[in-house]
Amino acid sequence: MNEEARWLNDDRFLNLAGSASITLTFALDLFGGKDRYRSIDVERLKDAIEAQKPEIYAHSIKPCASFFDDILNARSEATSQQITFLLNSTASPAVNVELPASFDFTAEGERFHIDRRHRSAAPLRLELREAATLFSNGLMFLNATFVFPQSDKPEESGSEYDLFTLQKLVAPTEECGYLRDTIGFSDAQVTTRNLAAFLEARLRKAIATEGTTANEIFKHRLERDGIAIPAISWSALHSGAAFFNSDEVFNAVEAFVADENAPATDHLRLMAGLLQNIADFRRQDDSEVRESLRPIRKDGVLSIYCHPKFLAELNLGSRTYAQARGTLGTCPYFYLVQVFAAYREKLAETLDDYMQRIAYGARSNVVVNNRYMKDHVDLLAYLDAPLTGAGGEIVRKFAKIRLGLFRDFFSRMPPNTFRYENEKVTLDNILDARGVQDRIDAGLAMFAEHEKCVKDIHAFGEHNAEKQISRFLLILAVLGVVEVCSSISQLLGNEQTAINHALRSTAYIVAAFGTGYLLVRLAMLLGSVARVFLRCRSSERGGPAFDG
Repeated sequence: MNEEARWLNDDRFLNLAGSASITLTFALDLFGGKDRYRSIDVERLKDAIEAQKPEIYAHSIKPCASFFDDILNARSEATSQQITFLLNSTASPAVNVELPASFDFTAEGERFHIDRRHRSAAPLRLELREAATLFSNGLMFLNATFVFPQSDKPEESGSEYDLFTLQKLVAPTEECGYLRDTIGFSDAQVTTRNLAAFLEARLRKAIATEGTTANEIFKHRLERDGIAIPAISWSALHSGAAFFNSDEVFNAVEAFVADENAPATDHLRLMAGLLQNIADFRRQDDSEVRESLRPIRKDGVLSIYCHPKFLAELNLGSRTYAQARGTLGTCPYFYLVQVFAAYREKLAETLDDYMQRIAYGARSNVVVNNRYMKDHVDLLAYLDAPLTGAGGEIVRKFAKIRLGLFRDFFSRMPPNTFRYENEKVTLDNILDARGVQDRIDAGLAMFAEHEKCVKDIHAFGEHNAEKQISRFLLILAVLGVVEVCSSISQLLGNEQTAINHALRSTAYIVAAFGTGYLLVRLAMLLGSVARVFLRCRSSERGGPAFDG
């Protein structure tokens, strides 16, 4: 890497005043993976608050529901129940964001420093909007939206590198992970250099404050049933979204993409960098800029762009953004699409985890997993198990896995419940662009193959057990025939002494052989049972364990 760092100027190409917001989404599991037999009736929760606490409902739930009820299908869909609410019933505060004196990033082996010393003396003051979407399976998405203020002064309205800095908190590519510990956040009561800690402190305060939605939902309704908010950490930061409400920027991007021969301006290079989370946008050529500015969805008044950890929308004067700026802080339709995409991605992670444990066993601290496929190889031992075949253990284990998947994945997978084509297609395009649907399809295909293997082993084992039983029955039948012949010889008396002795000798030989065979197969059966027991004990210590 080139140790000669290049210093660049903080050129303000865009005017973000009042036209941009950025949302950081934290995914929290209220059940913590320990109590999967629970579910939250979020529709009943919503109705109870509307009836019993109408003032809280009016300030914190209705502003969201008034938009969402219009674009979603029947609210009784069991697989996609959700309630979106503002954490506080009062207006959200302005937050001082203390940004570092330089924006540093690495690209193509070269280190760059963007001089931003004016930010040390003048922290950026952003409006904070806090909302949460709670699903019936206990997944909650906490959304912190920072709205850039309206001001004629660039140092107050924010610049592109202010937005870059917040964007890199979600996807710290180009060696920007250091930003998570260098940006200060403060309001009237909380000051910290960690956004996750800042949001957690504000959330705990909202839960403890009477009259807030967070207090009503968690302290008075969910905590009494043993459901509490887990700690918020950087690992919970799932994704982000930026919204740009600018006629000027939208028209410039549309004209550039439509004209294959148009040269890229500095404005367009910057916009391409913001949309794709690339700080090194200055070195993009025209074709790279044009490719970065191709949306996954457009309809003439908006364009949506997709990054693996980030969404962005350019809008031509959004009416809904203007209406929801003081509540959600962003366009409510864009908000809900982003949350539903994040929810579907978390379910895909659940499926991935099941498939990982099926194939490789439980995760451990060692680099080399000595249990790789061990449980699958152990299944082959069932093929020769006397009498029991492959019946009990393998079927029970697979049934446990299947029930867990039904509970944690299949029963939670929502259909695309948007009523209108724009949101419906946008959600599908996001899932395709991020490969979420491909991951789900691959996981389900793997699960089907695993099920087929189990069924084949079970069928082969059952056939083997039937064969063993047939042998036992054959021996018993031969012994019965010999015993009958011996009885007949006794009736013949002394005249048939030779025949009598021959039959009795044959009976003894067959009886001895049959008894020996039975003892050997019994010993093998006990050995098989012992191996199954030891495998179970081994699995409990380090193998894949699926909670039932």
